[in-house]
This record gives sequence, C-alpha cells and structure tokens, in this order.
Amino acid sequence: MKGPQLIIFLNIFFLTMAIWGSSFAQPLEYSLKNEISIRGATDLRDDGGEEDTSFGRLIIRPQLELEREGVFNAKLSMKGDYIYAKNSDNDMDQKEVKLWDSYIKFKRDAFEFSLGNMIVSWGKADEFSPVDELNPQDLRELVFMDLDQRKRPIPMAQLKVYRGGQTLEFIVSPKGNHHKRDYFDTDWAVFRHYLDTFAHGPVKIKVDEDHLTYSLRDIELGMRWSFQIHDIDLALSYLYLHDRSPYPALKAPKIPGITVDVITDGERLKGLYQLLPYLSDLSVGVEYPRDSMFGLEFDTTLGSWGLRGEAVYHTGRVFLENNFSYCQKGYFQYIIGLDRFFEDNLYLNMQFFQQLIDAYDENIMFDPRVDTGFTLKFDWTFWEERFDLSLTGFYSLANEMWYVNPELTWKPRDNLYILFGIHSIYGDEGSYFDLYDTNSEVYIGLRIII
Repeated sequence: MKGPQLIIFLNIFFLTMAIWGSSFAQPLEYSLKNEISIRGATDLRDDGGEEDTSFGRLIIRPQLELEREGVFNAKLSMKGDYIYAKNSDNDMDQKEVKLWDSYIKFKRDAFEFSLGNMIVSWGKADEFSPVDELNPQDLRELVFMDLDQRKRPIPMAQLKVYRGGQTLEFIVSPKGNHHKRDYFDTDWAVFRHYLDTFAHGPVKIKVDEDHLTYSLRDIELGMRWSFQIHDIDLALSYLYLHDRSPYPALKAPKIPGITVDVITDGERLKGLYQLLPYLSDLSVGVEYPRDSMFGLEFDTTLGSWGLRGEAVYHTGRVFLENNFSYCQKGYFQYIIGLDRFFEDNLYLNMQFFQQLIDAYDENIMFDPRVDTGFTLKFDWTFWEERFDLSLTGFYSLANEMWYVNPELTWKPRDNLYILFGIHSIYGDEGSYFDLYDTNSEVYIGLRIII
C-alpha cells in the first residue's frame, strides 16, 4: 500500500471506529461545506513573444467535518485545481485533484493527537513568516496567492501535550516534501518559455528531479515549545526538513556563457543562438537537500497595538549560483511588526525584516549578503460590511524589488464574494523579481461558499 493510500485508509479506519463508539454521551455533529473560487486575469503589459497574455484558475474545495465534543473531530477535504494560460502561440492548462487538509484528531485534557494529510501554521508574523516553513508551497504563481492559499498539506502525525500553561508539539512526516513549481511553459516557470522559444532548436533542456519517498531516509521532523512570560507569548521551534527555499536546487554541467539567469530570459538566450549548435543537450538535476531551522517567535501588546516578531536560523538554506549550480549557506532572518484594529473596521499591519547570509559567496545570484525590507497590510471593511478594501505590499531595499496587491471585495450575499484587483511586481536588474516583473496583471474573481 503506497503512502497516500495508507493515509486515506488510516483516516477512514479511525473515523469509522470513532463513529462506531456509541458509548459516548456526546452527540456526533457534522457540517458540510464547499468553497469555489474562480479568478481570471490579463497582463498589464504586452510583451509579445511567448509571454502569457491571459490567465485563469478554478479551485473547488468540498469538505466534511465531524466532531464529538471533547473526544475527537475529523475533517475530510478534497481540492480540485485547474489552471489555464494563453499566449499568442500556445495554450497551457494543468489539472490536479488531491486529498487536501484531512485528518482525525483525538482530544483529551492533557493532549491532542492528530493523523492525516495536514496543514499546520507556526509563527506570529502576518503573511511574510520566516518560521512558518513546515508545509511546502504552491509556487506556480509565486506571490500572487496569499500564504494560506499557497500552502500544501503533507502526511503527518502531530502530538500536542499541554502542561502548566505550556504546550509541547511534535510532528513527524513519513516522507520528504517539497514545493510545487513549473519548470517550463508558463510565465512563472523556472525556465519560463524556453521550450517555446527554441521548440525546434539544437539544444534541449530536460529536468530530472530527485524522488522523495516514504522512508526513514526522507522523514521530516518538527518540534515546538510554546509558553508565556508575563504578558508575552513565546515559542521555540526546530524543523528538520528538505529544502524549502523559493529557489530550486539546480545541478547541471557547467557550460561557459549559459547561466540560470540567461536561460530564464528568452531575449538574452536568443543572443546566444549561434553558439547553441556547439553544445550538447542539457540535463538539469533538481535536488532536495536537508536543512535544519531553529526558530523563535513572540507576540504581545503595547497599549492598543500588537507587537509580534519571528527569527529563524537555517543551517543549509539553498541559494542559486551561476552555471546551474546551487550552494547551501547558514542564513539568519528576522521580522518584527506592529498591528492594530481601529474603529470602523480598519486594520493596519507594518513589518520590518532583515536577512543575512553567512560565509557569503560572490557567485550567489539574486541575494546580497544583507537585505532589509518592509511589508504592509491594510484592510478596511465598510458599507454595512458589504465591501472590503485591502492593500498588501512588500519592498526589498538591497534588491530594489517590490510587490503590491490592491483589492476591492464586494459581498452581495453572505456566501458570495466578487473581487477586483491588481497584482503588480517589479525587480531591479539582477534581482529575483526581475525574472517576473513582466507578469503584473489586473484580475477579477468570484468566491462562493456553499
């Protein structure tokens, strides 16, 4: 029995046993919900060539929740995900149906034990969280989806032990996990539209990914200790995972003149077209090396303001180097922020972050040794809570790259949301966002909860 099949079987088995236990005095309660979200977007810039000009995404998430108060609760959820992109030459679509955030949880006064395919959130920061690395992410739209939408569930067992106002949490995932990303044929792909640019060219690039399995060799672990000192909520955490960097750990033969940033830039690659016949096909490996993460998080209040922050140290964070190679470096990052709820349903969150790469190598692409930046989140609900205006932003000083997302949501009914917004992204030459700053878009969306 394969890993995913085993998780489904165990969930069904324990759920059946819990329902069958009729000796419980508490009644069994259940709820059904289906969430449907649709978004259509068009590029703000006409870049010609193979750039996508329009984009659509449909997500359907039905779920069933069962609860016997004080004893157990269970959740069974599926996710159907359809992506469509169109450019002047080709259409692209992707389909995925997957067991989503599903688990069985047994409760007692002193502990909770959960088993399933789960999403777990750690950290105190809002949206930009250095500590919250347990679940891999869907990077097929990079930052154009919120963090909670990007997270992907992983199979795990979770134990929480409560004692004296403290919580000890232990997590074991029986397999290795990694981000979901595209390598070709989309505006967000690692190699962008290379295959379209040189569909009949003399050089072909293929990607050979490491295969992570259900085994002791690929197991992932997490521990977290939450406690309080005076009015400060604190937590210390440790994660032993496979790489969670936004960069793929590329490994390929070094070819003079052919670097990662060149391959991802169709125009620059075309300039090397005359050299390509002298090169052989290029096989790029993608590895998932180990990384240990030590985290600290806190949360308190200063008058009417909330003060929160996080810090994390990675022993082996992945960074890209030229010539299709990667390196692992010690990496420290912290974030500290203030937030407040004002009258008239107004919310403001401001955060400051810094990051430092240990034993810096000048061959590292995209990231300077030290970077400083800011994040901003503004949200205002008005007109009898039928409208919501929000602004989310990110700015990196050293890289000179930014991202902003203004959005207006109209709620004509309690279960119906209509969204209008802009995703705008920019990166100075040589920065990571420079690869994607032609992807800014205007969008309209629909969200229905049944």
